[in-house]
Amino acid sequence: MAKKKAMRDKVTGRLVPVKASPKHAAVASVGAVEFRQGVSAVLSRVEYGGERVAVTRHGKPVAVVVPLEDLEVLEAMEDALDLKEAKKALAEARKRGTVPWEQVKKELGL
Repeated sequence: MAKKKAMRDKVTGRLVPVKASPKHAAVASVGAVEFRQGVSAVLSRVEYGGERVAVTRHGKPVAVVVPLEDLEVLEAMEDALDLKEAKKALAEARKRGTVPWEQVKKELGL
């Protein structure tokens, strides 16, 4: 049995599964009309085949349908980046100081 891979969410601490899926070097694409007529087939390709499918309109990609696991990994990465930026902002505030909210409101005429 293959060992499942996981990534720890830096904010919540929960494990987020990382699906060992086919190489995604090329993203499949379907036109909007084809997508609308065959949405069930596209969802099956994504859910069971692990594919990423771009939906195009007039030849230009407008949306992408991705496996849920891909979204979870993306969200975990975004959370980690947000946490890093928040820590950086807090450190800067400690170093440079802050302005009281009442003073900000007064300066803005609120």
